[in-house]
Amino acid sequence: MLVLLISIEFWMAGFCTLLGVVFPQTLPWDVAVVGTIAVARWLSLRQPVQLKLIDWAILLLCLIGCLGLFVTITPAETTSQVLRLLNGVLFFYAALHWATARARWRILVLIYIFAGIALVLYGAISVNWRFDKLPVIPAQVYAFLPQLAADAVHRNVLAGSLVIVAPLSMAILLFAWRSVSIWERCICIIASLLSLIMLALTQSRGALLGFGAALLILAILRWRRGWLAIPAGVFIIFIPLLFWGTGPVWEALAPFISLEGLNGRLGIWASAVSVLKDFPLTGIGMGDYPQVVSLFYPPLEIYQVIPPHVHNLFLQVAVDLGIPGLLVWLSILILVFVSSWRIYQAGKIMPDRWVQASGAALLSSQVALCVHGMFDAVTWGMTRPAPLVWAIWGMAIAGGLLVRDKPILKGNYEHEPVI
Repeated sequence: MLVLLISIEFWMAGFCTLLGVVFPQTLPWDVAVVGTIAVARWLSLRQPVQLKLIDWAILLLCLIGCLGLFVTITPAETTSQVLRLLNGVLFFYAALHWATARARWRILVLIYIFAGIALVLYGAISVNWRFDKLPVIPAQVYAFLPQLAADAVHRNVLAGSLVIVAPLSMAILLFAWRSVSIWERCICIIASLLSLIMLALTQSRGALLGFGAALLILAILRWRRGWLAIPAGVFIIFIPLLFWGTGPVWEALAPFISLEGLNGRLGIWASAVSVLKDFPLTGIGMGDYPQVVSLFYPPLEIYQVIPPHVHNLFLQVAVDLGIPGLLVWLSILILVFVSSWRIYQAGKIMPDRWVQASGAALLSSQVALCVHGMFDAVTWGMTRPAPLVWAIWGMAIAGGLLVRDKPILKGNYEHEPVI
């Protein structure tokens, strides 16, 4: 029975994570089931567990998140978000333990590409559309996308989740066109086109900026003179600045016009900094920002809105977990960057176009996460698809372990467990 549980850990973790995304009320059971399997795996090792740097960082992040349960003023909301964090971490390790060979890791990449397609298809019938942001998209287009799902999905949440998955298929097309089968090319083409269309339809300017940054990274890594895309991008940005000035351009790019543009955004960030000054060590607990601001920081009322989050990923993590929590989270992000770069370099040295493409995709995905995170925080704990970030991170760390010794890329290699 124990062997069976361990063998289905990844699939069970994936099912429970999906269940938690669709039905948030199942989160306690999802964490309990996958956590039990993880404990069973740990007991089956029958040897001391050797924690690595990323394991210590993740363990510390989880402990800090749980500490928020003792300082929060909204225990129910904080508990839900902590469970979502634990759910993501458990899926991270399930993916890490499963993708111990090149073939499995390749399957994992394809699974995530299919997940991107599923996001687009579900978003097409569930998003509460708004079409007054980018006038280049006719409002009539949205008449073909009726909201059929009872539980509407916010367009910015969909865009924030999609922007970190979309680079996977695009990188494979750019780097490994001749190294993949015809059906894989077709899947990647479909995924890329659907992602582009859906990102445009969401009109999430933060996500579009993140996606543009991801494409820039892919161009730099793919072509010897890809760095020329940087001055080209600067020139494209400079043209509207030259004709209209910085103020109107910022207002056009600000991802949340409902927050009164630049002034509203600065007010929200200022309130987050005030919260952080008062709670620098522990934070206020995950999900507590609207309640704390409404009680103790009334100046935000001049904007006639109490936002659900601070619209900045890094500030949000700091407000929720304190400065120590932010530093731990950043350390995990840096390790993911390092692992992604290791994958890219290994594929370039081999040479192995598919491995190189995967490394470039993971690097660009993290860049998109950071750029989008400057304007939004929907990839953190307050949204249901938040575990998707941990899924991508698990794939990056698993791939990094596989390429530590380059010859193993041509065969099957079982890396040592990381608990």
